[in-house]
Amino acid sequence: MDKLDQAIVAKRREVEKLKMQHHTASLELKALERAAALRPGATPVTDRVEDRPQNAVTAAKARPRTRERIRKGGRKVGSISKDWREVLHMIFVMENKRQTYPDIHSIAQMMGLNVSEASTRDRVRNMVKTGLLSGTPERGFAVTDEAIAKFGFAQSNEAPAGKSGSASEAGEAATSPNESRPNA
Repeated sequence: MDKLDQAIVAKRREVEKLKMQHHTASLELKALERAAALRPGATPVTDRVEDRPQNAVTAAKARPRTRERIRKGGRKVGSISKDWREVLHMIFVMENKRQTYPDIHSIAQMMGLNVSEASTRDRVRNMVKTGLLSGTPERGFAVTDEAIAKFGFAQSNEAPAGKSGSASEAGEAATSPNESRPNA
């Protein structure tokens, strides 16, 4: 091995070392960017050329949204779709018996919603947070008085029809041996 070969081997090692340093620095940068994005009121850092707006029109679109702008449009906190409202109504019509995650998932599918069990669990947890359902995974969930009043379930005791099948089919198939409880 002559001096030229030795120089090539040394340069390859140097390049590999620089690649590792670059990779490590890139990982550290991603971690810092994620941490910054998780801060309350975080604004994205755009110091890379490819992230900068190209003209005034895109600059206006690229501005970070303030809380006031975010809260003006879209759904309000606690709002749910008509389909999920029908699922809640079905639970109420079934004498508001406590329903477990699988029971609620079955009701949602009977009402025509194409949702996974994980999605159903997330929805139920969110409805508990917003006060539309009460209960625990162990005891089951029931519609709250707040939801009954908000959606007018007490005025209409007939089951919603859903997207597939009749209301009587959905009501018969969705009954479960869970305990009944008064509205609270």
